[in-house]
Amino acid sequence: MTHSVSRRRLLKSGVATATVAAGATLLHTSDAQAGSLLPKWIQELPRPPMRSGWQNLPMAAGMHQFHPWLKPSATWGYGGVAFGGPVIEARAGVRQNITFSNNLGRHILEANISTSVHGTRPTDAAKPRSSVHMHGALVKARFDGHPQDVFFPGQSKTYSYTNQQEATHLWYHDHSLGMTRLNVYAGLAGQYLLRDNWDSGEANILGLPSGDCEIPLMLQDKAVDIFSGKIQYSPAALTQGAWFPGSFADLSLVNGVAFPKMTVARGVYRFRVLNAANTRLYALSLSNSANFQVIGNDQGMLNAPTPTKTLNIAPGERYDVLIDFTNVNPGTSVVVYNSDVPQNFGWLFGHFVEVMRFDVTSATGRFRRVPTNLRGGINQRALVPPVSAIRPVRVRNITLNLVQDPTCSRLINMQFRINNMNFDQGEPEVVRAGEWEQWNVINHTIDHHPFHVHMSEMRIIGRQKLDSTKYASEQRLPPVPTYWAPSAEAYVTSTLAPPAPWESGMKDTVVVPADTVTRIMVRIPTQAESGVDPSAGFVNAEGKQLSGYMFHCHLLEHEDCDMMRPMQIVV
Repeated sequence: MTHSVSRRRLLKSGVATATVAAGATLLHTSDAQAGSLLPKWIQELPRPPMRSGWQNLPMAAGMHQFHPWLKPSATWGYGGVAFGGPVIEARAGVRQNITFSNNLGRHILEANISTSVHGTRPTDAAKPRSSVHMHGALVKARFDGHPQDVFFPGQSKTYSYTNQQEATHLWYHDHSLGMTRLNVYAGLAGQYLLRDNWDSGEANILGLPSGDCEIPLMLQDKAVDIFSGKIQYSPAALTQGAWFPGSFADLSLVNGVAFPKMTVARGVYRFRVLNAANTRLYALSLSNSANFQVIGNDQGMLNAPTPTKTLNIAPGERYDVLIDFTNVNPGTSVVVYNSDVPQNFGWLFGHFVEVMRFDVTSATGRFRRVPTNLRGGINQRALVPPVSAIRPVRVRNITLNLVQDPTCSRLINMQFRINNMNFDQGEPEVVRAGEWEQWNVINHTIDHHPFHVHMSEMRIIGRQKLDSTKYASEQRLPPVPTYWAPSAEAYVTSTLAPPAPWESGMKDTVVVPADTVTRIMVRIPTQAESGVDPSAGFVNAEGKQLSGYMFHCHLLEHEDCDMMRPMQIVV
């Protein structure tokens, strides 16, 4: 699967060529982006602080230096971290409470707030809202970070996580309606590692690297002014008070710093990789042509390590990978490359090829073996069954739509929707807990969309190419928001392509490429399985009755411009 798509359909979407060209001109005449001008590999990869137990994580502004040659910039972070947040370690089956306090001052990206975006408020610049979503967690709806369940400066909210799921890699981030793209870009994102008896984070039965040989990697891109060091929401000149459909920049960040290096011994290391970028998709590879050994997806371990030379990872996705430096010659440097080209016009606004570098020493590593099995056998958890063994009780069509509509931006004259509906228009989608459903996610837009379903386990069946133009025209996509999810079976143009082996495990975020029908299995766990009643709605602090959970595109600009729908779980 490749992330790069042709720009052939950009013109058909109603986005004028002149708009894109003007955007590129404005960007490069008003901003001096730092990425292409800074030296690489001059700072060591930082490790975010690790914390366990019940936590109080205030959200506050800080000063963060993205590169030694840049001046510090005002950013946002959690728990005393200037940009990002600490890595929280929790234990499966043990309740974890986190109190998030909103200590934010005036929004550091206030010039980019667009009041035309659904959900924005006149107070968002002076009194930024927050809602915290623990991405991938099985959690009560009132603790899920509903985009309309917000709290303001001077207020706090305690979120309670039952952690009744197996060990995996979750992450927490802002989820405020209409402001997610700006709040996350400013720094409100952190990681959460759930441990259990097999994957303890210490010496473990599987022989997985642990301690200083297990490293969380948070990938992002940022635009930073080379003269002031100030963070800029990219493309800055187009987003002054206006929504723009994507954010691409030329500064590659790993754990909050630009183009870092990491010194490694000759052994095996474990990397917990998260794509926390707003819009950018990555296709990662190693300069020595070695394999990534993928051992886990969003929701847990694969059955066995799966080798791949290219690892595609979209916003919201996490991959658990091993890299074996055991037989690499001392003194060798191994660069992590990104071969993905930003979608459509994104390449105009910022791109990079290099992500980070590993410098291999002569020291012998503590871990020297890649395990052969991760599930099954004595004292190991149950195997993940093949997706072909799952029998869905129903089939549901979900359409991803791009329409000409000035609601979000008169400059761009486009809006994203799901089933051609705005976010909270009409009734929520009703899903029954404990039952597998097949969702045919029909993407007839110009973009790839990482599709995230809250409170779910997802498995990829496969993808088929779609004649998008014929589908939308013959099925008569309405120009106004109206429920629209017709079958696309008559418009597929290829046989079913199975998922890549390394994405065939348990997921909660699935890439839906442009011009495809992506078929996935979706299941909401029962109360007995998750420890929470998934059917229970709640009333937010402003007195609004909320139904529960969401499903949406995880390109944050798309999510903010209405590519998100509510979901009501029934039992």
